Amino acid sequence: MKISPALALGRLDKVRRNMASQGVDGLIIPLGGDMKWLIGDETSPSERLTALVIKSDETVLVTPSLEYRGLNKMPNVFSIRCWDDGDSPIDLIHELLYGASRISFGEQMWARNVFKLQDAFKGKGVIWQDATAIISPIRRRKEPAEIAALAEVAACVDRVIADLQAGKVLFRGRTERQVADDVDRLMKSYGHEKVDFVMVAFGPNVDHPHHEPDNTIIGGGGILQFDIGGSKNGYFSDTTRCLHIGKPSAEISEAYDLLFKAHAAAVATVKPDVPANQIDRVARDIIEQYFPGKFIHRTGHGIGLEIHEHPFIVKDNYDPLESGNVFSIEPGIYNDRKWGMRLEDIVVVTDNGAQLLNHTCRDLVAI
Repeated sequence: MKISPALALGRLDKVRRNMASQGVDGLIIPLGGDMKWLIGDETSPSERLTALVIKSDETVLVTPSLEYRGLNKMPNVFSIRCWDDGDSPIDLIHELLYGASRISFGEQMWARNVFKLQDAFKGKGVIWQDATAIISPIRRRKEPAEIAALAEVAACVDRVIADLQAGKVLFRGRTERQVADDVDRLMKSYGHEKVDFVMVAFGPNVDHPHHEPDNTIIGGGGILQFDIGGSKNGYFSDTTRCLHIGKPSAEISEAYDLLFKAHAAAVATVKPDVPANQIDRVARDIIEQYFPGKFIHRTGHGIGLEIHEHPFIVKDNYDPLESGNVFSIEPGIYNDRKWGMRLEDIVVVTDNGAQLLNHTCRDLVAI
C-alpha cells in the first residue's frame, strides 16, 4: 500500500501536534497499522526491528538493510537509517532520541524491544508512555478517502454473502473446510486482494465465536454461519451472516428475532457524542433478558487498516463516538454448545447517525 508524500506529511503534522500537547519528545512506531497509516509501509513484523522515529523536527525510519529495496521511499517525508544483522537497532534509536525526557512507543511494539530501549535509556530520567493517546484519536476519525475505501471493500464482501444467501454455493453433504475454500475463491474473484479469514461453522460449532472450519459435514438441519473478511487497497471488510439448512425450529427463529432486534437497536443508538459502551449496553440488555450470560464478547471493534482497531465497542470504553468513526456491530448468542448465532455489519458514525456499509439481507435465510 502506497500513500502520497502530501498525505504522509499531513498525518505526521497531526501526530506532532498531539506529541507537543502531551509533552512527548520522541515517538517510536513499530511495524503495524500505525506505521502503515503514517507512511504506507506493509513490511511484515519479524524479530528484526523496524521502527519509525518521530521527533519535532525529524522523522527517521530505522530498518534492516535487507528491507531497504521494498520500502515506500519518500525522502521529503522521512530519512532512512539501515542496520545490518549483528548491529543494534536499539543503539540507532538511542542515538536519535538522546536527550529526550518523555518517549512514547506504539502499542504494537514487542515487549523485548521496549525492555531493551528502557535499558538503553536507564538512568537518564526518561518517562515512558503508550502512544495510543497520540495516534488513536487521529486514526479513528477516518478521512473521506478511507471511508470510501471501506465502503468499496464492504461492497466486495456483500457480493459474496449475496451468493451464499442465494444458494449459489453447494452446502449439503460437504465439509465446512470445503465450503470455506469456495468462499475464499469467491472473495478474491469479487475484488479482495487478500483474504484474511473465512469462518464457516455449522450446527453446534457456531457456539464457538472463533471456530476454525473443519471436517464437519453440513447436514440436513442447523445454523450455518459465515464470518468473513479480507482487504483491498489496505482496508478491511468484516461481516457475519447466518443461514439455516432446512426450516429453523421455533426456538431458533425466536432467538434470531431477538438477535436482529439487538443489532437494530445498537445501530439506531449510534451518533456523535454517545459513549461507545452505550452501544454495547443497548445490544446486551436486549439479549440478556432472555439469554443471560450467552452474549460472551464485546459488541464491536473499529476497522480500517487493521481488522481490529480503535474504537472498541465494549463496556469499559467511555469515549464518546465521533463523526468518522468506523466499527462493527456484531451481537451474538451462544447457547451451551447446542447452537450459536451472530449478525455483523460495519457502520460509519455520521452527524445524522449510523451509515451502514453492508447491505445484504439480515434475515435468517433458510436454504
